[in-house]
Amino acid sequence: MTELFNNREIAIAFWTTIFFVWASSQKEIRRSFFQLVKTFVSPKIIIPFILLLTYSFLVILLLREIHIWSLPNLKETIYWFFFSGAITAFTIITDEKTEKPIRKNVRELLTITVVLEFVVNTYVFNLPIELVFVPMVTILTAVYTYASFKTQYKKVEHPSGTLLAIIGIAMITQALIRIYQDFDKFGRFDTLIDFVLPLILTISIIPATYLLMLYASYELLFLRIDFALESSIEMRRYAKKLLTLHCYFRIGKVREMLKGRANHLYRCCSKKDIRRILLTKNASQG
Repeated sequence: MTELFNNREIAIAFWTTIFFVWASSQKEIRRSFFQLVKTFVSPKIIIPFILLLTYSFLVILLLREIHIWSLPNLKETIYWFFFSGAITAFTIITDEKTEKPIRKNVRELLTITVVLEFVVNTYVFNLPIELVFVPMVTILTAVYTYASFKTQYKKVEHPSGTLLAIIGIAMITQALIRIYQDFDKFGRFDTLIDFVLPLILTISIIPATYLLMLYASYELLFLRIDFALESSIEMRRYAKKLLTLHCYFRIGKVREMLKGRANHLYRCCSKKDIRRILLTKNASQG
């Protein structure tokens, strides 16, 4: 088993099992869990999820054909999809505040953090240490995250963040020492593939994420058009066609319409009004 899973993964699986056994005995938690599952299987979430999964599978087939991906990479690929790729994609898709969400998130993903996570996860402690280490870091992270969102717990944020930083520095130092002591193993081709594979997968998922975000933005925009022009099917169709031809694949344009001009369509009485509001600068302010 230790050949398939490292000690950290075994420790995570152990404590996750303990948590689920405990959670299943709590009525309120069970109810919340079922509600979460119900939300997840809703079409607005499950369909994009399946599309991302299918797209990632096709990318993996391509990588396999060019000898970048092989069966031993399956575990890391599964980890990447469920704990990085899918989460990041949905975060980008649902991020309406950031003007350039993909650029921002990709920049974050392709920073040194990816490298550090690889190094830290490659070199783990003995199982007894991991069984203590995993819940300790999990609790500290939860405390730090919760305190950062709650003003009344701000006093806890700094010490918990400091402890996490100390642990991180210690782990990185320990990993670097072990890399230095066993550089031949670290520098092997399969280790290099383990290093670059998450980067390749992250970059490869960008087009699918962009298209899903574009679809979600158009869907929201069209719903707003339906609401504003509910009395005329012809006017709704005209407005949607006009916007599609104007925005094409430019998410920035679609979101610009969402933030301003589409909100003024209720004043339209003709196609000329629609063109004036949607295509003329500052027309929506008149």
